Amino acid sequence: MTPRNSLKAVLEKTMKQKRKIKPARQRTNGQRDKAKIPESPENPTIIRNPMKIASIPKASIVFKNFRFVVFLSIRNFPKKNLNHNQFNRILHKRLSCQSVIIMVNSNTMHKTKFFSLVFVAVIPFFLTDCKTSSKKDSKQILMEDQEKLANLLQNETLDQTQRYSIVNKIALNYMLLEKNQDLILFLTSWVEDHPDDIYNAYWLGLTAEAYRKTGAEPIAEYYYDRILRNYPDLSVKGKSIHFECLQQLIRISKNSKVRIKYFTDLLNRFPANVSITELYLRLALEYEKENEWDEALKAYTMFLDQPDSSTIQISGEPNAFKKARQIVGFSKSDKDWTFESLSALENAIKKAIRNYDWRALDRYKAKVNFFSISWKQDEIDSDQAEEFSLKSYMRGNKVRYNAELDELSNANEAYLRTWGWSQYVSTWYLYFRKVNYPRDPEINGNWEWAGIYLGEKL
Repeated sequence: MTPRNSLKAVLEKTMKQKRKIKPARQRTNGQRDKAKIPESPENPTIIRNPMKIASIPKASIVFKNFRFVVFLSIRNFPKKNLNHNQFNRILHKRLSCQSVIIMVNSNTMHKTKFFSLVFVAVIPFFLTDCKTSSKKDSKQILMEDQEKLANLLQNETLDQTQRYSIVNKIALNYMLLEKNQDLILFLTSWVEDHPDDIYNAYWLGLTAEAYRKTGAEPIAEYYYDRILRNYPDLSVKGKSIHFECLQQLIRISKNSKVRIKYFTDLLNRFPANVSITELYLRLALEYEKENEWDEALKAYTMFLDQPDSSTIQISGEPNAFKKARQIVGFSKSDKDWTFESLSALENAIKKAIRNYDWRALDRYKAKVNFFSISWKQDEIDSDQAEEFSLKSYMRGNKVRYNAELDELSNANEAYLRTWGWSQYVSTWYLYFRKVNYPRDPEINGNWEWAGIYLGEKL
């Protein structure tokens, strides 16, 4: 007996068995109630005839697969009488492989162990086969569509809009099939054979994107740049092709000269679509890499002129505002307060404190962006134009300092702990910083006394 016939016999035997009802507790009148098990999703009844599907909510049907009978739940099955062919067609369209359930009456389940074991064994193979088959069918349908679309494309009577729709559908199908090489070959051949197609910028954009996704960024960069150079801008689905190209080129390109051009194009052509504040900073950094200090200074100045320059968060540049303010401030000052080395600055400060020479300390303070803040504050919170003399803090006070710089010090920053300045806040940490001003090689790399942190370290 085949597995199919064996299982069928078990089911028929199960359905023919009479329900055995356990006796309920005796009532006072000596009569017994018949135990009644309500039909519910937890206690479904076996469906003898698949053609009765229409009468059951979220109908359950019999489906044959791998020579075994299994049961599946299908949502929204049509409530009407169907012949066998109609039933099969709708079944293949609406079958959900995720919804396999056993439809066996609860009182007979203990008598169908063989069925249950067979069913459990079948489920993994059924689901795997269904999913694999579905995937194959989907790919096969896409490949058949490609052939039909290619034939349609040969029609010379198509207008530009119709051709665009067909070419775009073919490209989309290649993407769904994950056939990047076929996509690239198709689009580049189309552009070469149809130089007058107004959508060629878009086709080359898809080509560049395909190369980018496969890791061939240099080739993608070539195609993005080619679009900017040789094709007018085009709006597809409300998006500018040139804008998309510029954004991708900025992500891909490593050359500062061409990046400067891309940033400038974005600022001039698409100011409403970008963060102008961030682009001015990015532009300044690229000019610095090219040693174009005057242009960098202009870009930093434009950055500081933006209303959100002090609050904007720029990826990779956490101290953008402080750096820009320092560079622009340096450019407008005589820069006579810097020292050639950290040790020279440290010794000069210590000597002035020992001698209570407040005039010398006033001279050593940075004339640009000097700050005095607590450890909880940020440097940009300090008054940029803050001017005060050490005279009132040294008079009548016994100021001292540590022999060594604080452990927080590093190659670019240093801290000297001092105390005795005031009865309110006695401890001051004098903050020394290496000057970053490439525009003037004589100043760049020097050290300055940039500010004061009030109180003990947190």
